[in-house]
Amino acid sequence: MFSLQTAIFWTLLISVPLVLGFGAVASSALMGKWVRYLIYPYLVILIFFSGSQYGLLEEESSRMIYGRGSGKLFFPFVNWYIFWLAGVVGFYALWNRLPAPEAAVRKFLLLFGLVFLGQIIAAPFLTKSIFYALHYSGTMYLMNAVIFVFVLLRAFRDEKSVRELLTVFMVSVFLRDCFGLFRYVFMGGDSSNYYANFADLNIKLTFFDINDTILATMAAFMAAARLTDREGMKDRPWTRLALWGFLILASLIVILSFRRTAWTGYMAAGVAFLWLYRKRINLFLVGIYGGLALAGVFSLWLYRFAPESHGGLLGALFPDASTAAGKLTTNTGRFFELRLALDSIREHILFGVGNWGQYEASSDASVAFHRGQFFFMHSGFLHVWLKTGLIGLVAFAGALYVTARDSVRLHGAIEPPLWKAFAALGLAGLAVSMPNILFGTPIIDYRTMQVLGLVLVLPYLARAAWLNPTEKINGHAR
Repeated sequence: MFSLQTAIFWTLLISVPLVLGFGAVASSALMGKWVRYLIYPYLVILIFFSGSQYGLLEEESSRMIYGRGSGKLFFPFVNWYIFWLAGVVGFYALWNRLPAPEAAVRKFLLLFGLVFLGQIIAAPFLTKSIFYALHYSGTMYLMNAVIFVFVLLRAFRDEKSVRELLTVFMVSVFLRDCFGLFRYVFMGGDSSNYYANFADLNIKLTFFDINDTILATMAAFMAAARLTDREGMKDRPWTRLALWGFLILASLIVILSFRRTAWTGYMAAGVAFLWLYRKRINLFLVGIYGGLALAGVFSLWLYRFAPESHGGLLGALFPDASTAAGKLTTNTGRFFELRLALDSIREHILFGVGNWGQYEASSDASVAFHRGQFFFMHSGFLHVWLKTGLIGLVAFAGALYVTARDSVRLHGAIEPPLWKAFAALGLAGLAVSMPNILFGTPIIDYRTMQVLGLVLVLPYLARAAWLNPTEKINGHAR
């Protein structure tokens, strides 16, 4: 039935994009060159604010920032802000005939964008609601990451702008980690603590949101990479001390998060660091310290899951995916959920079930948390495959692959140590994110996808800074 509320809803839905579109045209003419200063506040919000409500005893308004406005405008305010930024940089590039930034990841993201657009067009013909085609339970947040990549590649084209971005990133993560450690020591840790609030485990933690540990690991990697530049740090003892402090702080944030995905991601990023910088570090000492660290993490892991352990090593490490006998199984638990999803994927291999679709339901107690709505599962790759088919999966996996490949290549090609490390940060970001992509629910989390979008552009921004130096000294970029 037609009502005033319906009229207001459709008026907003139609008028807001038009206003943003015309506003983007005007904004690009006025501030397109300085659009990066509009990106920094957004990046600070991504770093400082968690969007996860999981593990809370009651809602906290600060954790709802990524959903504000979605009740009336369908998309939240932060989403509209990204759309507007994309319009600004897009119109500015067209008006000034700026060439597209060189980035191999663009073709895979374009392919995914076409798949996403195809689903929107197909939805009405399949009698599916356009709203579910754009719902977060599909791949809308992944599409937002694609848009964020577009914005970052267009906004940061030279050394000065990329250096500013790196500074904002490192300072923001440092302050966020200081807050996390202070809260852990003096305020009982993160209130979003599923282990203490619902599993009755006597554990406090720094951050439950996986994104905080991903960002901390990336900052730790950057600090460690800068410390390998012995020549550049030789006459800068205070900088060296600050980097060591940051490295220790960020590592504590990860260790005290008590998250398996955080620990394994940190170790994966550590392996990437050892491989990329193997010629500049003492592998013997790294082996000793690394062995001690692994023993410590292993002990914490066993302590964390001791109340839920099913016996045996696998039962102790993965109690949520093992039987009472301590063996991994697909008949119950986490892997049972993935098996259900795979059963539906086999029936829709090429095109998927659509962003509006779900996979086979089950009444098994181990998947009761779905409450009858099976629109997500604990695997980013399977989620993309289920929703967008094999074509969407190839686009997604291809974007991750070429970013990792170009990160390694540019790390070897770039000469200045700072930008060499920044290029390598792309590989580190993917490494620390991979456990969550493999066995988490990243695709339906706005913040996670925006962090992934940032990771995907890092090697290309490093190349832009290297090829377009602000100033030169002795023929080499600073």
